Amino acid sequence: NGADSFVAAAREKGLKLAYSAAPFDASVVLDLLPHTDLLVVNEGEAAALGGALGKPVESAGIPHLVITLGSAGATYFGASGTLVQPAFSVDVVDTTGAGDCYLGYLLAGMAAGDDIADAMAAAAAAAAIHVSRPGTGAAIPARSEADRFLRQSV
Repeated sequence: NGADSFVAAAREKGLKLAYSAAPFDASVVLDLLPHTDLLVVNEGEAAALGGALGKPVESAGIPHLVITLGSAGATYFGASGTLVQPAFSVDVVDTTGAGDCYLGYLLAGMAAGDDIADAMAAAAAAAAIHVSRPGTGAAIPARSEADRFLRQSV
């Protein structure tokens, strides 16, 4: 199918595959899992994937796995060990698009060579700012704003 040829072409070029499994379809995730370098799922998706695998998703050998936990933050399992990144407490206005904002910041940090703790902290900060505003794309903060938020939250 088209996904197989896309993944094969990406791998031939040395690209890595990051996959946010939303909307969740176990059969699609299972097909892509052997090729996935970073998988991002929420708690429900992680449980469903674990059911499809017959074991906890954390033990599936994914190089980098992030399970988002909404207002409880996110947990990382993988090559960098295990890490918990709490969410920042903010007044929530609109959660639409927050996961996409989080993923974008996480990927940007990882692509820049940040360690996973720093990438997850920046992603959590950006998502916190995002949910405190209405809208989707326009609610995504600039990196300078996310950095300032992080400095003020420490």
